[in-house]
Amino acid sequence: MRVPALLSAALLFVALGASGCDDPDTQTVQGTIRFAPGSERALGGSDALFITARPAGSQGGPPLAVLKMVGVKPPVAYRIGQDDVVMPGTWFRGKIEVRAVLRKSGFVGAPVKGDLDSPPSRPVEPGAKGVDLELRPVP
Repeated sequence: MRVPALLSAALLFVALGASGCDDPDTQTVQGTIRFAPGSERALGGSDALFITARPAGSQGGPPLAVLKMVGVKPPVAYRIGQDDVVMPGTWFRGKIEVRAVLRKSGFVGAPVKGDLDSPPSRPVEPGAKGVDLELRPVP
């Protein structure tokens, strides 16, 4: 009875190692968020930075993953990945676009005048580093 249990554990260990699941960097997208030149502004206590990841080319619906940061001032390093996925059972994989929004209200939602927003990143895959974003005023 012990041999099958040990064999199962060994196979699981090999499968996880082969998939890269033991290295958290292979399951995330990383970069730095900065202010665009001339876009710097004083941050208030309620300001929140939202980083969202969506499947490349998607136009609506909930994001794949969301990361909220409060009390930060750009430049700020970020890492978004499987731990930030919104819908249980969804995987952080495939081509992904990342975007950042600095909301004055502190609440999630579409950016409005007074907020700062970045264009979506180029499509990248989990494991990508240097996916830098630049915050610009929302007109």
